[in-house]
Amino acid sequence: MQPEHVSDRTAENAMARVSGWKLNRLRSRTLALTAMVAAALSCAAAPALAQARQKFNFAVTFPLTGIAASQGETASKAVKIALQEINDHDYIGGVELVPFILDSEAKPDIGVRALEQAITVNGAGYVITGYSSVSAAQAPIAERSRVVLVNVGGASPVLSNLSPWFFNAIPLTHLQIPILLEEIIEVQHKKSVALLFRDDDLGRGIRSLFGASAQALGGKLVAEESYLPGTNDFRRQLARIRAGSPDMVYIAGVATEIGSIIGQAASLGLTPLWTSYGAYNHKATIELGKQAADGGIYTNPANFGANLKTLPRYEQMLSAWRTAYGSTSDLDYIAGQIYLGVYLLADTLKTLKSSGKALTPENIRDAMRTTKYETVTGPMTFDKHQDALTSIAIYRLEKSEFKPYKVYSSDDVSAINARVVKQ
Repeated sequence: MQPEHVSDRTAENAMARVSGWKLNRLRSRTLALTAMVAAALSCAAAPALAQARQKFNFAVTFPLTGIAASQGETASKAVKIALQEINDHDYIGGVELVPFILDSEAKPDIGVRALEQAITVNGAGYVITGYSSVSAAQAPIAERSRVVLVNVGGASPVLSNLSPWFFNAIPLTHLQIPILLEEIIEVQHKKSVALLFRDDDLGRGIRSLFGASAQALGGKLVAEESYLPGTNDFRRQLARIRAGSPDMVYIAGVATEIGSIIGQAASLGLTPLWTSYGAYNHKATIELGKQAADGGIYTNPANFGANLKTLPRYEQMLSAWRTAYGSTSDLDYIAGQIYLGVYLLADTLKTLKSSGKALTPENIRDAMRTTKYETVTGPMTFDKHQDALTSIAIYRLEKSEFKPYKVYSSDDVSAINARVVKQ
């Protein structure tokens, strides 16, 4: 049975709209990965799967090759365990989720082609994505095609209020940065701060608010440097930052760059307090930053309550991850966010089923605007800009372990942001 939102055009006609060898490459990767996930799921399938169920196609566009390929690996693993819980236990009630995992290479043009394939070839009515530049490039395609696009990883403020069909299932950095700066400037009394940012949508978005937020809280921006995507040698920018003698440096880059930056800074004798958003939580930070990365802090959606006790749905994910993969050593924030994104779809479809509504992208979009979700980051709703309102935590890297030490509720986040903006 075809999903309700799938066009009647044949796959061959649909493929003709997405030209060139890149589509063929994406399609072959998708088929291989989809077969792998499907095979893994079928091995553990419950008897309920033998019954006929309505199928709903969704897609994940994430880097499977290139510099950020490791994040695609954990994303694929997160999809697998989420679907084992959802499909095997008939969580939605008569609906089976069918995944298509496509390679974005963390590049906007490749991400656009991946989204086009997800829509026209795979018939996906709901797509999970990440990376700010990729998400920004994909949003017009999703809107034109009337497909729900959910960003679970890109954190740039430019993604706010982007499209009626676009949701940010992660607190964007315009909400996270005031939380971090309050801790650094008002609590730890580190007044001089610096910014090293990637010259893309993420970095430029952070730059637009970082200095003003620091000043509003009594701090001083003593250095600001940028680098181009694909940069491997950051020593020129770091030397200029060192001249400003900052107490703290915020890195606005992607996960695979942060460890390199910290390691190269240490070789230059630059050892400030390192800070960032959730991209800090990556194995490359530990492997490349080594001892210099220890003590660094970052903000991220909270997987813990105010007492630092693991939230129920995140504990469920941890347990499933250990069972499936033996340990949680590679379970990073991206995996948690991908898992969250799959459950947002499942919970929304469950709501629609219970109210007798069709499982169309339009109904999914409308339901997401009003539904209160229980997620791996606690209660979540979407504001008028379709940005996630959920708890945020400050985490610290201690002896190669990422640990939370302070949690802010969504009300706390709103109050601090309002105070910073007024100042």
